Amino acid sequence: MKIIRIQTDSGEIVLGRVRESGERTTLKGDLFGELRDTGEPLPEGRLLAPLDPVDILCIGLNYQKHAEEGGKPLPQHPVLFMKTTSALQHPGEPIVLPRKLASSKVDYECELAVVIGKPCKNVAAADALDYVLGYACGNDVSARDWQKHGGGGQWCRGKTFDTFAPIGPCLVTQGDAPDDIADPNTLRIRTVLNGRTMQDWNTGDMIFSVPRLIEFLSGSTTLMPGTVIFTGTPHGVGFARNPPVFLQEGDEVTVAIDGIGELTNPVIGEPGYAPPPSPAPTPAAAPQPQRGPEGPSGAAGYSMRELIMIGLGASILLGGLSALLRVDGRLMVSRDAFALMALPIAIVMGALLFFGFKGGVVGAVVGVGVFMLMFLSMT
Repeated sequence: MKIIRIQTDSGEIVLGRVRESGERTTLKGDLFGELRDTGEPLPEGRLLAPLDPVDILCIGLNYQKHAEEGGKPLPQHPVLFMKTTSALQHPGEPIVLPRKLASSKVDYECELAVVIGKPCKNVAAADALDYVLGYACGNDVSARDWQKHGGGGQWCRGKTFDTFAPIGPCLVTQGDAPDDIADPNTLRIRTVLNGRTMQDWNTGDMIFSVPRLIEFLSGSTTLMPGTVIFTGTPHGVGFARNPPVFLQEGDEVTVAIDGIGELTNPVIGEPGYAPPPSPAPTPAAAPQPQRGPEGPSGAAGYSMRELIMIGLGASILLGGLSALLRVDGRLMVSRDAFALMALPIAIVMGALLFFGFKGGVVGAVVGVGVFMLMFLSMT
């Protein structure tokens, strides 16, 4: 069931259900208890976050490719940090770029938000989803400069400015009904910035699945109803792009998750303060680096260090082979050997650069083999 929360013009807060047809009806009861669909039309009003969280627990580095793009090893345990509940922001309301504690590196992070529905402590992963009320879209907005350099080694300062936790647009209940979510680790998740897709992945790439996160977080710790868990973001964040992309005044950012919907927020600067100088480019000027088959961005997916190592290895190997070749019964050495190394090395490096590792190895073997046959036929 899709549950929304609105505030009417009179200030009353009302829960509603969004049916598969798009019809909105009024719900009566307690979000964490019994809810009854009255069938009555939901009154018009301002769309709110689907709940006021009692805690916002957040997980960092929980997607494999996101850890890779940041150059971080995969964690052995979930990386936990927290946001204050005052960081909550509603759908359609602005993300406010901090100006008093100025940041020019505010980033987006699409995340699946998990809402705990009943007291939860020392729960096994196999039973964890029984304690989940439902799921929403979340945006773990992050001031990277304060996160990395201004927090004394902790992330919270850069993660918990006002409006840095948009949640919405609805809460989709855990369950097996057609409008429920049965498995939270099968969902497509995206960030769209000013109409351009920046992140597009699947929650199945989580290092620690939703049940495992709940098992870990509830260990010797009580998770109360209304606890929201931000479960981590996939690759494609702004700081890891070349050049980096950060949120600017006038932007509009949307988090979209299949089965839930779209959470959209505009971006403004903190009122009363001038924006800091920023060299940050506009999103249109920042294409995401291509990824090769074996790793982070670079030629054929390799870093410069890896390419240098490939080149050195090829040089040593081919140098040894060239030195063993004999012409007229004598070893080829000195300038002749090094001269003969040039073409095979060029073949190897070119194949690796243009075809990646697997195709490059095949191309290099074929190219060097042809060269050796031509050389032997000429001697």
